[in-house]
Order: sequence, then C-alpha cells, then structure tokens
Amino acid sequence: MEKKTLTIIDLFKMVRRNNKVYLINFIVTTIIAVIIAFSLPVSYTSSVKMIPIISNGNSMGGLGAAASLMGVNLNDLGDNEDPFSIDVYPEIIQSTAFLEKLANTQVKMNDSTKVMSLSHYFLNCQKKPWWSIKIPFLKDKKETVSVDKKNPYRISKEDYNIYTEINECVNLKVDGGTGEITIDVTMQDPYVATMTVDNVCKMLQKHILDYRTNKAKQDLDYYEKLSAQSRVEYLKSMNAYANFADANVDALLMGYKSKESALENEMQIKFNNYSQMEQRKEAAKAKLLAKTPVFNIIQPAYVPLKKSAPRRMILLVMWNIITTSALTVYFLVKRKIEEEQEM
Repeated sequence: MEKKTLTIIDLFKMVRRNNKVYLINFIVTTIIAVIIAFSLPVSYTSSVKMIPIISNGNSMGGLGAAASLMGVNLNDLGDNEDPFSIDVYPEIIQSTAFLEKLANTQVKMNDSTKVMSLSHYFLNCQKKPWWSIKIPFLKDKKETVSVDKKNPYRISKEDYNIYTEINECVNLKVDGGTGEITIDVTMQDPYVATMTVDNVCKMLQKHILDYRTNKAKQDLDYYEKLSAQSRVEYLKSMNAYANFADANVDALLMGYKSKESALENEMQIKFNNYSQMEQRKEAAKAKLLAKTPVFNIIQPAYVPLKKSAPRRMILLVMWNIITTSALTVYFLVKRKIEEEQEM
C-alpha cells in the first residue's frame, strides 16, 4: 500500500476536523499569554551615542612640529604603541570593579526627590513577576559566612547578585567602522535608566581618559621634578658665582680669576641642564594634550517616554504560533501512526 502524500488541502481538512481543539488551544494560550504579559514589569530604555576622538601617537601635527623646534622629539617621551582597542569597551563595563563603582552611583526615581544608590534601587525598588517571588517558608537560609569588606578579593553573594542584575541591564555596542559607541540601559524606572546611562557614559570616558593619559602624566610629573631640581641647582650655582665675583671684584691674581671662570662655567652647565629640562617639560605637556581624547556626544541621555518591554502583542502572537505549531505536529504524528497501523 502506497503512502499518502500530505497536501495543503489535507492540512486544512485536518485543521477543520479539529477546529474545536484549535479554538480551545487559542483561548487557553491567549489567557496564559495575557497573564504572563501583564505580570512582567514594564521597563524603559535610555541610550547615549558618542564617538571618542583619539589622536594617533605616531603623529601629533603642530604639537610635534613645535616640540621639534625646541630640539625635543615627542616620540622619545613614551611608547607609541597603544594596544587599547575599542573592542575592549564592552569588557570594561562588565568588569567587577566597574560594576561596583556603578552600583554606588546615585539615582532618583520618577516623581521622587529621594536620592539612593543604584544597589539600593535594585534591592528595594525593582518589581518582580509573581512566579519569581519566593514563599517565606521555602526561602533559602541566609549564609552565615561573614565577608570582610576590607578584602578587595572577596565580595558577598548579595553584591554579586546585584552586579549581575546591573550587568544584564547595561548594554554597550561599538561600531568598528566609525568608532561610534552606543550605550543602552534598561530599567523599570525611566529616570533611573536615564541617570544610569549618563553615569555609565561618564565613567567610561574617565576610564578611557585615565588609561590613555596615564603614561603621559607620569612623564610630565617626572620632567617637572627634574626641572624643579635643575632650577634649584642653577640658582645655587648662580648665587655662588655672583657672591664670589662681588667679593673679588678688584682681585688680579690668576687663582681668583681661574676660580671665577670655573664657577661661571659650572653656572652655564647648570643653566643648560635647566633649559633642557624645561624644554622636555613643555614637550611632555604637549604630549599629554595630544593623548587626551575628546568625546563627541551624538545623542545625549534623555528620559524615555515609551516603554521598551514587555511587548505584549508580540508575546501573545508568539505563544499562539508556538502552541498551534505544536498542536499541528501532534495531529500529523497521530495521522502518520494511524496510517502505519492501517498498512
């Protein structure tokens, strides 16, 4: 006996034959989907878009030309290679150190004057669906292990959970072609979402700024100390020469003239050293300025007016598609089994 080929007409006949089952499935699925959709808390998304303008360390334009006129090569003041890539930015905001600082930032809820930390908001102000609320007598026993807050290598389980929740709410995307950075923060309160995305933006800017200028700042501090030290030595040498010259202005002996000449030469050496350190200090300032990135904000943070989740209609349609498809597969399998039994 040949197997029957399933056609679209057969499929429609099967649906029509079981229309009551499909109708019941649609009603039950719709009720469940509506209950779930309206049980999910509403959330809002606030975004920031920016482009960091970072100069190339190998070429500093006018700053490099100005430094070369002073006889100083800016490239000698530090390593030109910069392994810091924009692809690292998402990893930065996911780090525990970054999330810990973000959890301590101050936020304010919509239509409220109360200022609180972001961690306090997650602990006390976030709504959860009814199925995630634990029954009191079924709650896990609290850990009795004390965590030393002074130990930077240990964090409590509560803090870890908060950092995880914050990390799930923050999203960073980088366009490798344009270098555009997009930061999205999704929270249940629109004001908290806006303040948090602004804090993330500022913290990321500071992190990038500190990283890129750290070596240049160290070089500048080093040459400022050398310049100050060489200036003291030059002034001391100049005073010694001036005092000796004033005290022996009428002296004709060669011994006095030789010592005066030696003091004058030493003063000139100290002056040349001081002048060179001043040039290097100014070159270090120029390099620090060249290394300092500028952040162009394309889209600043603003309070979202429309919710971003949950999308109840999409959820309803998806649930009906899934359950209807599963029901259809069930009838097809059942039909195939019946055909095999007839054979």
